[in-house]
Amino acid sequence: MPNATFVCLANSRKNNGRCIAGKAFYDGSYSKWIRPVTERPSHALETPEHRIITGEDSKLLDILAVQLLEPRAHEHQQENWLMNVGVPLNKVGEFSLTEIHKLLDSPKALWSVGSSSSSGLNDRVPYGEISDFENSLYLVQVENFKIERFFEVHPHNRVTTRGAFSYGGHDYRLKITDPVFELEYNKKPAGIYNINKAVITLSLGEAFNDNCYKLIAGIIQL
Repeated sequence: MPNATFVCLANSRKNNGRCIAGKAFYDGSYSKWIRPVTERPSHALETPEHRIITGEDSKLLDILAVQLLEPRAHEHQQENWLMNVGVPLNKVGEFSLTEIHKLLDSPKALWSVGSSSSSGLNDRVPYGEISDFENSLYLVQVENFKIERFFEVHPHNRVTTRGAFSYGGHDYRLKITDPVFELEYNKKPAGIYNINKAVITLSLGEAFNDNCYKLIAGIIQL
């Protein structure tokens, strides 16, 4: 897959850069997850690498053409491909929101459950269990999605933004890294904001302090 066209389903904050991911056109449909990465230790894309050729930032549901060099699968992140950062992303269209159901995944569970951080709920996978998984991205629809703004004592001592929802009989409270939603809700006071029906992109990050954390990397309100 040296060149790919994919529906952008995440352009999320990662360290001081961004992480882009989406479903590439494969065997007649947008069905194969890819995550373009760089040679940097963080694998993150920096400005302008996550922007399209016009200089605008890529958005959810943009259909993007990207030049890839080689697969860079690492542990559970089997979707990683090294991006040719010398060739800008090119927007070739937009995927219709009315067709979003065609992109949905239907996993029985969102990786493993039972491990939670101090402010999260079922928001991480112990590193010792990570070899059980060969994927790090899901697109799922949830019916009871909430944005929770609350004061997090450790480790930040500040008001943070998390997304809460139920899926497959389990409750989750995960960190949001979608910068568009962060910008909107970081202006709001602490509280709970009901979104209800939404399609969310979930990403299982790299190991950090012996855990891999589940992140909400993209949010599409329905």
